[in-house]
Amino acid sequence: MSGEEFTILISDCHHDHVLQIAENIRKNVEQHNFLINKGTKKINITVSIGATTFHTTTRKIDDLYRNADAALYKAKISRNRVCSYSE
Repeated sequence: MSGEEFTILISDCHHDHVLQIAENIRKNVEQHNFLINKGTKKINITVSIGATTFHTTTRKIDDLYRNADAALYKAKISRNRVCSYSE
């Protein structure tokens, strides 16, 4: 899988709200026209997002990154999607 990877940490947020935030990010990126070549060319990009939350879908703090990465990999297979990790 190619592309850049970023991490967003959100504290005190219910898992359903995390998924809603992720979906809003995904939709906004998908609908935005990005300008390149000094504004002479428009391109569209998409994002795949993996999500997990401590105590909701991930029980051990040490597993947070691994579980988010597993959800991200699942999202990347389908492309332009939000996927959640669940144990």
